[in-house]
Amino acid sequence: MNARGCTKEAGKSALAGRGVPSDIMKSISDFNAKNPDYPITGNNLGQSIRSRQQASARNEFGVQLNPRLNKRLRDDAAPLIYSD
Repeated sequence: MNARGCTKEAGKSALAGRGVPSDIMKSISDFNAKNPDYPITGNNLGQSIRSRQQASARNEFGVQLNPRLNKRLRDDAAPLIYSD
């Protein structure tokens, strides 16, 4: 498994409240052994989890809006047919 796959799976597990499973920890250890100059650290995992949380907070109806384009997209959108 590559670094992105390891951090993705570890992040998903941590966000689900399960902690990081032993098979993912083994994958991280294997990756670190093969790539000692670019290891996956606790800091990397923490940043990955924070990034996932921030991205999830920006999701609306399953779509992640680009913060820079948010206002323009909303202003250009057609009016809602149904209101809450």
